Amino acid sequence: MWAKPPEVLARDRLLGSYKVKPVIKMLKQTLVGTGALLVAGVSLFIFATPVEDFFQTTFLMRERRYDNPATEINGKYNLRKEELLQLPGEVKTDDDLAAAAAKAADGRPAYCRDRYYRALAGGQYCKWEDLLK
Repeated sequence: MWAKPPEVLARDRLLGSYKVKPVIKMLKQTLVGTGALLVAGVSLFIFATPVEDFFQTTFLMRERRYDNPATEINGKYNLRKEELLQLPGEVKTDDDLAAAAAKAADGRPAYCRDRYYRALAGGQYCKWEDLLK
């Protein structure tokens, strides 16, 4: 069996301690740091969403509580999208009202005549002439 001479063994030990071990140490540090950042990012993504919702609902309720009646003149801009898209029950079940609205809209969606509601709905199926009527 062949054995390495002592000079070659010493050279291999020096190469391992001065070239290989520092690289392995840096790789370990990089992997640990990347893993810690990944865990922190995922946990922040999971736990930050409920906190953000809590802050939004808290501050929105506070703003609405302190609104004065003078700003309620143009109240459609203070409503949220979900509140705008919900119709009262008597409007949902009234077929005569729906027929009259469809006739007045000339086959186009009713939101085409109002710039705010048109932008809220995305403006599909609307023409520029609808705003002029």
